[in-house]
Amino acid sequence: MKISTELLHYLSLKGITDPDDQHRFLLPRLTDHYDPFSMKGMRETVEWLRGAVKEHHKILVWGHADLDGIASAAMFKFALEDLGAEKVGVRIPSREVEWFGLIPDELRELKASGVDLVVTVDIGVTNVVEAALARELGLGLIITDHHELIGKAPDTILINPKLPQSGYPWPQLAGAGVVLKLVCALYQYMVGMSVEE
Repeated sequence: MKISTELLHYLSLKGITDPDDQHRFLLPRLTDHYDPFSMKGMRETVEWLRGAVKEHHKILVWGHADLDGIASAAMFKFALEDLGAEKVGVRIPSREVEWFGLIPDELRELKASGVDLVVTVDIGVTNVVEAALARELGLGLIITDHHELIGKAPDTILINPKLPQSGYPWPQLAGAGVVLKLVCALYQYMVGMSVEE
């Protein structure tokens, strides 16, 4: 495959310098997908979610108020409902009024309203205090994110390909890419469906 100089430059900025990797990036096939279970925390996450779905837990998907977060939340909600979850809500905080990430007062309100599990999409890697609060409240919390970890990681299940110990070979996933990997893992784990299906 012939690649223009400009595109080669862009790929090199993304760390894609191997010709085989360049080909896979530009002309991907479903069989080129990396195993979602290679990402640290994935197996524990799908086991927790499977139990939450089977036990009819109330799940809230908390997303970031940008295109990546909104697409991630929509994809994840649809997948959970398709897999049998009956009580799935979505929370996208307003960018003008609220800050980025989990909000302590809302976590308290969610617990009081009967939410059993909060799953973040495209946010949460910096929410150390809020993760501790969720644990204190007895509110389940799974964080999926793709932003850089600065400082200490939250004390909860954290799926993020950019973590040094993530085990995932492609750290450049967007938030929606992380959620897509989680969705693929859920379908594989819960119904035996592969990514090709």
